Amino acid sequence: MATTYYNDLQKLYVAYFNRPADTKGLAYYEGVLEATKGDAKALATTMAAISADFSTSAEYKAAYANMSNADIVNAIYQNIFGRPAEDAGKKYWADLLDSKTITIDNVVTQVAAGAQGSDLTAFTNKVNASLAFTTALGETNSYSGAKANAEAKTFLSGVTDNASYANATDPVMLATTVAKVNLAGTPFTLQSALSNKAAADTAYTNFLDGLDGKVDGKFNTGTDKVGTDQAARDIAEASVATNVTTKMTALDDQISGTSYASASAGVRAALLADQQAANAAAVTKAQGDLTIANNKLAAVAGLNDAIAAQKTADANVKSTAATAASAATDVQLKLAAYNVLNKTAIANPAAGVYTVDGLIVNDKDKGLMLATGVTEDTNKGVTALLNSLIAEKAADTAAKNAVTTAGTAKATVDLLDLSTAAKADMAEIASKMKLAEGTIATAAQIEAQQKGLDAAAVSAKAVSDAYPTAANLKATADAQTAASDFKALVTKLYADDNADPVNANPLIKAQADATTSLTTAQKAVTDLSTALSDLAKANMTATQLEAVKTQVTAANGVFDANKLGMPVTLDADHKAEVASAGSDIYVAGTTSASIMNFGLLGSDSLYINSKNTYSKLITTTDITKGDPAALEAFLTTNADGNAVITLEQKAYGSNSGTDLVTITLTGVTDVTKVHLNNGIITVS
Repeated sequence: MATTYYNDLQKLYVAYFNRPADTKGLAYYEGVLEATKGDAKALATTMAAISADFSTSAEYKAAYANMSNADIVNAIYQNIFGRPAEDAGKKYWADLLDSKTITIDNVVTQVAAGAQGSDLTAFTNKVNASLAFTTALGETNSYSGAKANAEAKTFLSGVTDNASYANATDPVMLATTVAKVNLAGTPFTLQSALSNKAAADTAYTNFLDGLDGKVDGKFNTGTDKVGTDQAARDIAEASVATNVTTKMTALDDQISGTSYASASAGVRAALLADQQAANAAAVTKAQGDLTIANNKLAAVAGLNDAIAAQKTADANVKSTAATAASAATDVQLKLAAYNVLNKTAIANPAAGVYTVDGLIVNDKDKGLMLATGVTEDTNKGVTALLNSLIAEKAADTAAKNAVTTAGTAKATVDLLDLSTAAKADMAEIASKMKLAEGTIATAAQIEAQQKGLDAAAVSAKAVSDAYPTAANLKATADAQTAASDFKALVTKLYADDNADPVNANPLIKAQADATTSLTTAQKAVTDLSTALSDLAKANMTATQLEAVKTQVTAANGVFDANKLGMPVTLDADHKAEVASAGSDIYVAGTTSASIMNFGLLGSDSLYINSKNTYSKLITTTDITKGDPAALEAFLTTNADGNAVITLEQKAYGSNSGTDLVTITLTGVTDVTKVHLNNGIITVS
């Protein structure tokens, strides 16, 4: 069946009746629209006719009987948007209806077409929820009648915003809704009541079973059988409530002030809003502080580039050190291999030593090479050892150079981002170097200045040594003092700048602190969001549990409403039952059992068709004579003459004598009085 116009048709069902379409009605009107073969004019005319048809239907007349036009308009708004009509809109449409300027189908069409904002969201969600409902409903015909419609309307009335839509269409919640609708729309028969109870019990059990993420007949540890163990079911139910408490406590930790967990709903909303606002403000402040810190860093010419160069240099130190370590290991391996090949015991060279006595020498011009007379033929593996030592030396040299480069890079950063104590030292150094006030000397400039002063001192001493006049001796002393004082000042500069490593680079520290604050603030936002999501999921699970329990209660309530006893499943706890004088109901399980006085004192029933396979009861004295490939139910008698119902649990069960469940009807000796009808065994 095509579904091209399902969405448009669901809109009409929502607007007029506040319920999803039933499968029959939807299929019928879909066929009517499909008959237009997509012709735009015919399609519009047909859709308008369907809308008018809705407005004259018996369901419409029953729903809006004795209502004023204003009340009808209000109901349409409530159906479409989940809210009453605003006074102006209600009056506008009601006046048009009162004057017979338009008909109700025009109102429905135009009000729906004009939806926007939250109204459009609500209408869209209601239509999509209706589509999900009808799809989940399948081909069942039980969605009909006032009771079923009432359940469907309750479902749709709860859908407005995205959160309520997600809750309503959650697979568990949707399945529960469909089950409630089916139950409400199904006329009572023992067969339907038992089927509904079986479905409800299965949904409940599977839900508990699936709490650990998989439906496998086990709960949490993989040892508790939730299908048969009520204690395990109780544990599973308790875990749902515990999870809500745990998630609530976790959220409570994210919200300062009065306890969120113990507050009322109104106070919770206020506390949450306050915390979210505080978190947002903290992020904004941290972002502002980081921007300021970044701007201050950028204002120092070359500082960002120097920081990047230092990071690269530091990374290179790690990389070259790792390469050097790997090269040293390789030397050990090659030396071990050499010793095995040549039956020697040469020890690994000490760190920084790349020669091996008698094997590998260090030529001042050619570098590492094999000693005279040593070849691969005379010393197996020596070439590999030589190459490994050459690689180690190169790696060690690269590692040392990397350390030197990293030191220079750090010095460059330090000079561009001085501590408070070092700034005064730099001002004096810049003055000694005759740099413009406020200028920060580079490491290269300082080094050049020191070399110049040292050279001047050496030159002056040479002159005074040759011509030891008073003037020359004084000039030598002054030059040496200048060189010494400058060196001392530079030493003090670096000492002051590194005296407090945490504050050695104030601009960089401010940036790091701002970055940390921003990360912390953003984490608070994320943690709160995660805690809210986790609590919502926990609450959703609790809601789902209540839904499936409600489904079970409703399915069980049918028996009481029809003055019937609650069905008893024949399991390990109910293997020997005694029928009462009332109408007892038993359900065959996977355990063999006996029922005394079945059908003898009251109108008792035994439901065997839970697998929808046993369509007839085969009376026989030899159950192995049945159809081997089919699942069958047999009626025999035991040695005491009592009727015995034998149910195969799998094909070929009666032939192999395994996978059989027997139910002995103690006291029933006339098998001609045992009947199977619609999966239910009774005794006439």
